[in-house]
Amino acid sequence: MDIPHPSVRLHQTLEEEDDDCTLLRYLIQEDQPNYELLDDSEEIDAMVAAMDEESSFHRTIHVRRLVPRDHADGEARIMRHYFGANPVYTPETFRKKFRMKQHVFIRILNGVHSVDRYFQQRENCTGLLGLSPLQKVVAAMRILAYGLPADAVDEYVQIGESTACEVLYHFCSAIIAAFGKEYLRSPTPADVARLLQVGQSRGFPGMLGSIDCMHWDWRNCPTAWKGMFTERGKHPSMILEAVASQNLWIWHAYFGLPGSCNDINVIQTSSIGKSSKHQTNKPNSDIRKSSKHQTNQIQTSRNTANHCNLHCDKLQNHPS
Repeated sequence: MDIPHPSVRLHQTLEEEDDDCTLLRYLIQEDQPNYELLDDSEEIDAMVAAMDEESSFHRTIHVRRLVPRDHADGEARIMRHYFGANPVYTPETFRKKFRMKQHVFIRILNGVHSVDRYFQQRENCTGLLGLSPLQKVVAAMRILAYGLPADAVDEYVQIGESTACEVLYHFCSAIIAAFGKEYLRSPTPADVARLLQVGQSRGFPGMLGSIDCMHWDWRNCPTAWKGMFTERGKHPSMILEAVASQNLWIWHAYFGLPGSCNDINVIQTSSIGKSSKHQTNKPNSDIRKSSKHQTNQIQTSRNTANHCNLHCDKLQNHPS
């Protein structure tokens, strides 16, 4: 059976419509007999209008609006609160809000400013000065110190959400470039000798540092992962394993395991646990050839356990 051709009036109506009638033409080709009955142009116009209303959401164009932020006022506010001749907040408050002292903050500010051109204040295409290095570092510090979303520092620093995300990325990269060689490294033989001397003077001979695991709450944990990252009915968390000396110098960090793991599981999967396991499986000839640093790690763990037991015995036998 041959498919009937559309009426002449329907063809004329379709030729007068714009590109929004593409869907209507497709439907007409799929169901020719039914659309032969649409001889009234008002009915066709009503159908096209209804289709346009249904598909208008997908064709919505979001216009980006310029927010007139006062960058100079944001920088002046930070200077007045913390770095002025008579600041509003005390150094103790600065230490609480930024998790560090002012001289450490200033050193970090100068370091990232010297290694990354992004932290230099420049003019935009309209000739207006952009954000200052102080504003960018303050925004990154606040986000990291409090775990804030990117748009939470907008009102105080006068920085947009997308710019805050970009600042945080550049800040982390600049920290690695500026301070990585000094702080993100393994201990040298001189460091090992100094740490052993400090441990000896504090009553723990053979100890390089203290190792511990702590839980960091993960508020935005996906629902499908909450069971794996939750321990004993608490909030989802991730575990951070760190080794630090008495001056709070972190020599080792291992982060990201689910919160349901215990400390033994974390140590066994970290580089410290794997290196110790690898050393115990070596033959005697390889152990003799191993470096002094690796041998000290094994001896450190043994001496630490012995001294902890001895210290507990002294506390139990001490008269109250």
